[in-house]
Amino acid sequence: MFTSRSLSGGLVVGDSIYFLADYTLYRAPRGIARFPDGGRARRLFESVCLYRYDRAADRLDQLAVLLEELPPGLSVATSYFEVDDDVVRFVFASGRGTREDPDAWYAAAWNTATGTVEPVTGETKTGLLGRFTYDGEERLRIGDVTRAVSGVAFDAWRLPSPLDYVAKSDRAYADDLVALRGDQPYRNAIIDAIAQGRIDADPAAIIRRIDERIASRDGVDRDAYELFSRETRERLVALSR
Repeated sequence: MFTSRSLSGGLVVGDSIYFLADYTLYRAPRGIARFPDGGRARRLFESVCLYRYDRAADRLDQLAVLLEELPPGLSVATSYFEVDDDVVRFVFASGRGTREDPDAWYAAAWNTATGTVEPVTGETKTGLLGRFTYDGEERLRIGDVTRAVSGVAFDAWRLPSPLDYVAKSDRAYADDLVALRGDQPYRNAIIDAIAQGRIDADPAAIIRRIDERIASRDGVDRDAYELFSRETRERLVALSR
């Protein structure tokens, strides 16, 4: 199981940061499906959402689900926000989108007074594209948004866990941690489930298995496993204290 979360740049309004996030859960192709060109990943879930992060309260709110599948060519990475009274308007498209082709862009607005998403079309959309810029103290780059929300707990994003799309035994989940299957967010979800008692596994026992695997390897193979298992091991150590 693999995850992908892409963030947009953001707009600062008072203590709040408005931004977009594209979250996807997928499985890598297996067996014959990988041939001849490596195959295509199987998408299990996708959601493009508008968020507001309150820096003073350290609170993340999911304001709206905008799309349940991102059309080909669109990316939240190329985005522009602006605010006018109670309305936060935004557009996003792929890097190939041109401002002369409004149909290549997704545009909408968040009405802070009514708490609703409103469509942006016609001349309003064209004008929004014409004002597209990354400059301005009130606009944040993707890296700025990423750093601002880096400490937000997963549950606050109101998105499905990778485990919602996996059915395995408790032993199999423990094996996945040792074998480093899936990606780090998947393994983090397993560790969170262990902490919450939803998966019955002993963190200390998993740590021992990881250490045994490190000790059994040599050279580059050992260095690579030790490096890629570090975050998983550190989280398990914190859990076992």
